[in-house]
Amino acid sequence: MIDWKTRAARWRWEAALAICTMISLGILILSETGHQRLTAGYELGLRSMWANARLGELRALMLDAETSQRGYLLTGRENYLEPHDRAVEHIITLKAQVRDYYNAIGDRPAIDKYADIVAAIDDKLAEIAVTLRMVQEGRETAARELVDTDMGKMRMDLFNERINELQVIERNRTASLVTEWRTSLGFSRLGIAVISALNVVLLVILFRWLKREWQRGREREADLDEQVKQRTEQLARLSAHLQEVSEIEKSRLSRELHDELGAILTATRLDLLWIQGRLPPGESELRDKLKLALITLDQGIAVKRRIIEDLRPSILTTFGLVTAASELARQFVERTGWKLKLDLPPDDPDLDEDIEIAMFRILQESLTNASKHSQARRVRISLQCNLGEGGKCTLEVEDDGIGFLVNDIRPSAHGLAGMRQRVEPRGGSLIIRSAHNKGTLLRATVPINVGPRSSDKVSTTTV
Repeated sequence: MIDWKTRAARWRWEAALAICTMISLGILILSETGHQRLTAGYELGLRSMWANARLGELRALMLDAETSQRGYLLTGRENYLEPHDRAVEHIITLKAQVRDYYNAIGDRPAIDKYADIVAAIDDKLAEIAVTLRMVQEGRETAARELVDTDMGKMRMDLFNERINELQVIERNRTASLVTEWRTSLGFSRLGIAVISALNVVLLVILFRWLKREWQRGREREADLDEQVKQRTEQLARLSAHLQEVSEIEKSRLSRELHDELGAILTATRLDLLWIQGRLPPGESELRDKLKLALITLDQGIAVKRRIIEDLRPSILTTFGLVTAASELARQFVERTGWKLKLDLPPDDPDLDEDIEIAMFRILQESLTNASKHSQARRVRISLQCNLGEGGKCTLEVEDDGIGFLVNDIRPSAHGLAGMRQRVEPRGGSLIIRSAHNKGTLLRATVPINVGPRSSDKVSTTTV
């Protein structure tokens, strides 16, 4: 079944993220576009102010050229021509620069006015050049008469008029650009502020959604954790119950084997012995067969005893945990040749039957694993039982074998898992410490609640 609420929430997040991304890109594009427009306007404003200044410079240079001309006509001294020569050289450069400026911006009225200025400059410079040449040829009177005509004044008046008009145009252009620049800057700032505010609002909404979903996720995670915890506790209780049932069944089967099968085998052996005692002396073949049957029957009785001991060690039921642990350790020493150190209480503590069984099985499994895998030479077994309120029973099995990496234990290795299930449901713990070529230490601890014992002195025995 499709969870439409989850899908709608997911699409809502994605749509919000897409909108935030688009707004961020819009802010970037708007900012960059505004920056480019402001930069272009700023550069054009600078060029307009530059053109206005160059026009004023042209006016000043033309005035210098005309003043130099009149001074030379009045005095005839060559040094008066120096300002003229410098002005003419600079005027030629400025004319080209200003012309390029107007051609670049494409302002046709300004271009036409500037063409009138250039024509007036050329005519005036040509007139000055003619008068200077006439003076150099000795025709001072003709030169003065040419200067006194109204043609030069008309050219300069046209020149000044066009210069004034262009300067007004450039000042207006600069003022318009400044106004446009300020307006664009204001709109750009306003647009960025509005979009940023919208983006913040969307982010706040998005974060609220995310927070709400995060809280829901935490709640779902907490529910799942609680379910896992409950299932784990149920499995632990089930495992403990199955182990208890198994021990009960083993005990029942052990008693039945001991009582019924044992009685049958014992009666059969007695009957065979009775028959053996009444055989005639000449029945040697029958006597041998009967002897072989008795040997086989004894083997069966031994197998029965071993099965009974494996199912429910009689020594554990009869004498208690300390004696059973000591006997179990002795059996392993006989099979493996270990140097064994036992650290056991001198007396068997009064423990619950299930704790005794759990500790004995853990010891049995630990020694079995050590004999199969550890290649150990020395093994230490320690049992400490602190009786009374809040007491606990601790079993330690340590060897000097090759060890192993605890994290590399296969999931199919049920031995360690079984030991853990024997102590954890009872509120205990199982700790395993091992490293390559550094041996293994197993420590099982189970809480107990029994009355205080008269003696809890610990004795140490080395086998």
